[in-house]
Amino acid sequence: VVLRFALLPVAGGNVIMVGEGTRTSCTEQALDSALTQAEASGGGRIEFNCGQPGSDEVIISIQSQKRIIKPGNYVIGAACDTAKVSLDGGGRTRLFVLGLDHNKGVRADGFSLTLQNLTLQNGFGESFESTKSRTVRDGGCIYVGTLGVLNLESVRVIGCRVGSGAVGGAIAHNTHQTGGAITNGGVVQIRNSYFARNTAGKAGGVLWCGKCQAMFDHTVFFANKQTETLGYDGIGGVAAFFVSPSVTIKKCEFLENESQGDGGALDFRRSLGVRIEDSLFKKNKALGNKVESFPTGGSKHNKGFCWCGGGAIHMRLQTEASMARCTFVENVGKQGGALRLVHTTVMAEDCTFARNEAHDWGTQYGATEGWDVGGNGGAVLHDGTEKGVTWRKCRFENNTAAYRGGGVNAFVFGGESLTVDSSHFCGNRVFPSSLAGGGLNVGGDGALAVKDSIFGGNVVPNSNKEYAQSAGWCSSAETCESSGRTVINTKIPGIAGEVSPGQT
Repeated sequence: VVLRFALLPVAGGNVIMVGEGTRTSCTEQALDSALTQAEASGGGRIEFNCGQPGSDEVIISIQSQKRIIKPGNYVIGAACDTAKVSLDGGGRTRLFVLGLDHNKGVRADGFSLTLQNLTLQNGFGESFESTKSRTVRDGGCIYVGTLGVLNLESVRVIGCRVGSGAVGGAIAHNTHQTGGAITNGGVVQIRNSYFARNTAGKAGGVLWCGKCQAMFDHTVFFANKQTETLGYDGIGGVAAFFVSPSVTIKKCEFLENESQGDGGALDFRRSLGVRIEDSLFKKNKALGNKVESFPTGGSKHNKGFCWCGGGAIHMRLQTEASMARCTFVENVGKQGGALRLVHTTVMAEDCTFARNEAHDWGTQYGATEGWDVGGNGGAVLHDGTEKGVTWRKCRFENNTAAYRGGGVNAFVFGGESLTVDSSHFCGNRVFPSSLAGGGLNVGGDGALAVKDSIFGGNVVPNSNKEYAQSAGWCSSAETCESSGRTVINTKIPGIAGEVSPGQT
């Protein structure tokens, strides 16, 4: 129902021009006039003609947000062979709002906005009132109402922000209708674009997506942050997805993004149909900060510590995802240096995890109890595998966990399963803890199957048990197999006479 808007032609055949080929002719007033004309026609294409190609970028200062309140398909971009154009909010106002007031908030049923070949910068989520006293402070550059469609093509979005408690540093989509009445809140599609230094106080440094479908393709996300809210509610240095029906990410790069709680780059909650492929996650960070005022103290120990993490990605609560040919390098989290997966189903193939770290950051705040301290799962932390998790042809190399599971730490509940197939665990480490499983640690009553895999050079320097260096589920040096634990065509260092820790 929603996708149809992205495919409809723009109303009318005429292009509405902003500017007459000179820098001085491209003004905010000219843009206002073009938008008024497009709305009168029920949609339209607006193009900026601000100078010769190769000339200096034209910066148009925006003093007030541009709200489109008439349904239709709108396309806004620079004309071919003309100067580059930047829309600048000056740190005081957002740039666009899509949708009209509805008794549930801002709604954009029948609205589509496409932005092409532009730079959006320095937007701010200035508050405005919608219906029933709903104050909107989300979306630093763009706010999209429920059921709206947003397309960004070859767009640069830089330095947009929202304040304390707000979401979507650059873009907020459907913040008003996330209950049972709406199953698909709209669409966000981003291609060949670049996002840098966008920030959100609470969630989604770039994007907050409420029940919306999302697609990222050939896009770079650099140094975006979720900045203020700590603990479990501080999520998604790049994007936070809430009950999204589908999310597809292809050939993207996530570099040096950060959150204060979960998901240094991406956070998913109860989202189905997540597909991530051919993408790079490097030097992202999820701090997992302490929250003194958290209603229940942050964890079962009631001392204010969240069990947060996922330096690159956090997924939770029945999220279902698949990944292929992705690389995770030098990401850092309190739990799960690269991934924190809580009651989540994952199928992963041909992915590489290298030099990721799970830190015991709770120690500096006085944590003494288990996961309050942190440091579980140097690359990946599993807390429940739901319909099952499979790692096939994946490599876990030189990852470090301060507490347990240098490569992967997993707790598999009864009736669940974890499968490791044709994968490598090499050079991973647990330090300073002495707990077993420098490569892979698995607990719980669920099933584990390890087959056709390689373990070597994994270490727990503070443990004297040779059989504990690579695997953390083995009860002795004789075997790693038991009820629910199967090892096929795989030699594990320290077990049945195999040299430990073995070669990397």
